[in-house]
Amino acid sequence: MPGRPWIALFVPVFSIAVALIIKVVRALVRQVRRSLVAAVPLVPEQRVVLEAAGALVLAGEGRRLSTDFARLRFALTGEANGAPVPLRPVLVRTVVSGVSRVRVSLQHLALPAPGAYRLRVDGIPPRPDPASRLVFARPFGAALPLRIVALVLLGQAAIGSVVLTVLALLGP
Repeated sequence: MPGRPWIALFVPVFSIAVALIIKVVRALVRQVRRSLVAAVPLVPEQRVVLEAAGALVLAGEGRRLSTDFARLRFALTGEANGAPVPLRPVLVRTVVSGVSRVRVSLQHLALPAPGAYRLRVDGIPPRPDPASRLVFARPFGAALPLRIVALVLLGQAAIGSVVLTVLALLGP
C-alpha cells in the first residue's frame, strides 16, 4: 500500500485528469455540433440545399427507441442535372446520444459539389414522430475513437488516484 508521501502525487494526478476530461468532453461536443451540414424533416420527398461538398453521412435523428429509421431507403439526385448521388450503407454505425435524442448514421455519400439536391425517402412509417429528422453531417473520422480512448484512460487515472489516495490515508 502506498504511504502518505504519495498523496502529493495522487492529488495533482486527479486534478489534471479531471481538467483533461472536461477539455476532451468539450472538444467532443464541439466536434458533433460542427459536423452538422443540414437537417431536414422526415418526409417522402424534399429539396435539400447542401453547402458542403465531399464525404458526408446521412443520419437519422430522433427520440430514443424510435423505429422511424428502421426500413428507410434513400435516393439523392442533383436538382439541376438530375444526376444521382451514390449512397452506401454504413457498415459500422456511429451513434451520438443525448438525454432524450439519438443520431444514428445510415448512409455514406460523396457529394460532388455544394448546391440543391432532391432527397427521396421510401419506407417512412405511416405516422412518424414529428421530432424525427434526417441529418447530413461530416464524418467524424479517427478523432472520435481517439477522444473516447482518451476519456477512458483519463477516467482510469482519476479513479485510480482517488483509490490510491484513500489507501494512503487508511494505510499504516
